[in-house]
Amino acid sequence: MKRMNRYFSFLVAVFLIQILAIQIVAGQERQYTKKFHEEYQVGAGDVLRIENIYGNVTIKNWNQDRVVIDVVATLEGESKEKADRILGYVNVDFSYKDKEIRAITVLDNRFNSNQVFGNAGRKKFSIDYTVNMPESMQLTLVNKYGDAAINELSGLIDVNIKYGNLRANRLKRTDNKPLSQIVLAYGNATVDECQWLKVDMKYSKMSIEKAKALIVISKYSKLMLSEGSSLVSDAKYDTYEIGTLVNFAGTGAYTNYRFDKISNKIDLNLRYSDCRVDFVPANFESIEIDNSYGSIRLGIDEGASYQLDGTARFSKILYPEDNARVSRIVENTQMQVSGRIGKDEKISSRVHVSTEFGNVVLQK
Repeated sequence: MKRMNRYFSFLVAVFLIQILAIQIVAGQERQYTKKFHEEYQVGAGDVLRIENIYGNVTIKNWNQDRVVIDVVATLEGESKEKADRILGYVNVDFSYKDKEIRAITVLDNRFNSNQVFGNAGRKKFSIDYTVNMPESMQLTLVNKYGDAAINELSGLIDVNIKYGNLRANRLKRTDNKPLSQIVLAYGNATVDECQWLKVDMKYSKMSIEKAKALIVISKYSKLMLSEGSSLVSDAKYDTYEIGTLVNFAGTGAYTNYRFDKISNKIDLNLRYSDCRVDFVPANFESIEIDNSYGSIRLGIDEGASYQLDGTARFSKILYPEDNARVSRIVENTQMQVSGRIGKDEKISSRVHVSTEFGNVVLQK
């Protein structure tokens, strides 16, 4: 009996070892690659254009007058015969004409994305770019179904990312026209620092640590900015979480705004939106508010002096009444107020408010 038990235990051990070996082999699927490489000498005014799909693009800068492009198409989880056939459908169209360097991913008509990606986890496929380029060179980048990373660039950039994420360290182009631009859809973007930048985003989230000036057009998105000088925005169905600004001009609908501080100019044209600014220091220049169906609260410094002119319908304008010299007329559902807030006789700060169906509060 003992001998039979030992024999049975031996068979079980052999069976488990075989199962483990099969799992290890299955986990070690072969990887097949197809590589492309090109490099170009570049001169003043040259432009680099990258267009890719199903992979990541990494942009590095260096102190050489050359552009070096390396592309690797990778496929896992297929037999060699099938892998060779699928990778054979992948090509990169390189060209250098009229001062524009192009590297464009081209997929043969026989490439079937359903076959490559259809069974979740069965195949791993990507087309990945690594690019070295001069910092001052102009870049146009289009990437779909993949991420992009940019180190530092001072030239004009035009970046379009769809169904992917963007990570940028420093975008140093100033207010030269045209402005650098990022277009983002169904993705996330993180920027450490930028000078002048235009952003167009939908169904996305963007976080910027520091910016000189931003122009943002957004829908169904979230913008986070820690520190900036000027922000101009057109927003719908968004969330804005902003740290400190000097100037803000915003047109918005169905959007929530939150600012820590705005120090100079505020221009709001809002519908069905809520806006809160925790602190507006004394000696600000101007505040313009056109509001409907939303609430606005501006934490104006209690020591500030300014000229206030406002009208309200089915709503109120609230200000520090114990420090006000104003005329106020309230009739039925309407309110008009005009006069001075604060102790100073000479004032340069101005506040103009027009609101309906939403209160405007001008104090903490």
